[in-house]
Amino acid sequence: MGNPVMADVFFYHVIAWLLLVASYFMVSCFPVFLRRRSLIPVIWCLLTAHHAVAVINTFVFTVPLAGADARGFYLWAAYLSFDDPAGFGIGAPFYGNLLSLAFRVAGTSHLLAHQLSILAFLFSCAVLVRIVEYIGAGRHAVVVLWVYGLWPPFLILSSIPMREIYQSLFLMTAVLMGLKYHYAYPRQWRFLIGLAAAAVAMGLFHRGLIVYALALIPLLAFWPIRGSGDAGGTRMRMKHKLAGLGVFLLVAAALVALSTRYPVPGLNVFRMIATGEIVEYTTDIRVSAGRQEARTFYGAELDLSSPLRFASSAGSILGNYLFAPWPHQVQKVVDLPVFMESVIRMLLLAIICARWFRVRGDERSVLSLLMAVYVSITVMWALGTHNYGTAWRHNQTHNWILFVLGIPVIMEWLHRKAGVPRIARSWRRSPA
Repeated sequence: MGNPVMADVFFYHVIAWLLLVASYFMVSCFPVFLRRRSLIPVIWCLLTAHHAVAVINTFVFTVPLAGADARGFYLWAAYLSFDDPAGFGIGAPFYGNLLSLAFRVAGTSHLLAHQLSILAFLFSCAVLVRIVEYIGAGRHAVVVLWVYGLWPPFLILSSIPMREIYQSLFLMTAVLMGLKYHYAYPRQWRFLIGLAAAAVAMGLFHRGLIVYALALIPLLAFWPIRGSGDAGGTRMRMKHKLAGLGVFLLVAAALVALSTRYPVPGLNVFRMIATGEIVEYTTDIRVSAGRQEARTFYGAELDLSSPLRFASSAGSILGNYLFAPWPHQVQKVVDLPVFMESVIRMLLLAIICARWFRVRGDERSVLSLLMAVYVSITVMWALGTHNYGTAWRHNQTHNWILFVLGIPVIMEWLHRKAGVPRIARSWRRSPA
């Protein structure tokens, strides 16, 4: 395919090719893969699939989902690498500057932009395995990895210059830090700091996620996963949480003050929250978007006329975000993958909910925490999303939660029916 920037000349991809080869050796640098060497061939296969997508999209033809947005990020970053960098901003400006910085260091290369996303995917695989181990389902990590890495839309989005893989990686990292904090004895500050850093890093890639980060930090830090065996541990835990709450409030106040005083792109959302403009702003976006995108717009609008209508319309928006297109909305071939994923999502949610009613203790606590993360980020995305095409893309950032919680249950059922090894009974942390 043609490219107006000389980065598509093969010679200028030297650094990218070196990163491609190095990624296979980097697998052995992760302790979780060294400890579980049976996972290394799986990761190599997943990397090969991702590299194939990257090479095809760079040199052969544009793959699905890698159209205007992915191409736009690359061309914008290529332009910035030859010019002055754009001012600091949240969301697209941050990602554009990040790519342009890489281009300034290693040379402008379309393949390099793909390789950075694939490296983020590699890191996310290591984090995902640790999360699976922490919930006690480590023996099914191989299956979870296969589904996570080869899930068709995520396979593409995590191989091209798009933000979704970075958002997913840092969301995973925040969840892992939260689990580490709860299971550490005694509680350790470094996990709370890691949780906050990961949440903020996630927020830098989208202005909606920077707001969600302020909800994610207390959600993961204060969730009651398990009790302490002594009063001293309870007092220490309370001291950590009160101090963490104080830091959280200071950070939130600083962000609101910063967004009010300085015109940083993306931070104005805090000013709108503080002044109550955010609901009207969200409604205006949905109405204007509905006029522009008639075919994929799913027709659910936020009704602010009364609390009852607000709750009803919000429920409609959430349902459409998760499960649209509905059968009667499938009009073209391109709608079929989105429809099939919505059906699978519905089944996984039903399986997880059924599991929740059957379990007790730590297993229910951890399951509830992960579902609280899933539901909260889903609500955030749903309120700002107006068509099922965009919803499909946003769902890729947190589908991994359904895989982590749903696949082990399916494997347990398969054990009863066909002799597949059973899920671990304990949901406590696996040995490090």
